[in-house]
Amino acid sequence: MSKIKIDSFLFGGEPHFPSELDEDGSFQSAWNEFYNSSEFNEVINQLKGQHFPLRALGITQFGPENFMYWVGLELPSDKFEIPEKWMKLELPAGTAYEEKRLDLGWRELPVEFSINLVYNAADKEQAKLPTNISYTDKPYFVERIKLNEDLSEPKEHQYFIYEGIEEEPLED
Repeated sequence: MSKIKIDSFLFGGEPHFPSELDEDGSFQSAWNEFYNSSEFNEVINQLKGQHFPLRALGITQFGPENFMYWVGLELPSDKFEIPEKWMKLELPAGTAYEEKRLDLGWRELPVEFSINLVYNAADKEQAKLPTNISYTDKPYFVERIKLNEDLSEPKEHQYFIYEGIEEEPLED
């Protein structure tokens, strides 16, 4: 576990909701559909043509009562054209707590398991993560996977949670 500075970065992909979770708590079906789409291959070829690092991103964006899980790719700039059914999301610069691992079956891991990996590593290091990510100014859990050129297995898997300013939840 380490504390790192992160530059803002751009994501392109698709949002998914808790109702789309697989029975095991993962978004493996969403990832498989994404990876097998013609849009994915089109964007991968564009990124390779620009010599931009190939990075898959799984982003959990928390809200006060729910979350969205985004599957997609890191993009080089806002001018990069994405497929019509994709959306862009710019993640902010900031300080984050990072855990690096090499999880070969990363698409099959339940989201909650992955988040707990970071919290457990933080506990061991006595790092102070947000108590409730939903109530921070940067409510994101990010999985950044550096892909091999042939997309076979990942080279590196980085999980991080932003250090954010926690706000008190509003009372009803």
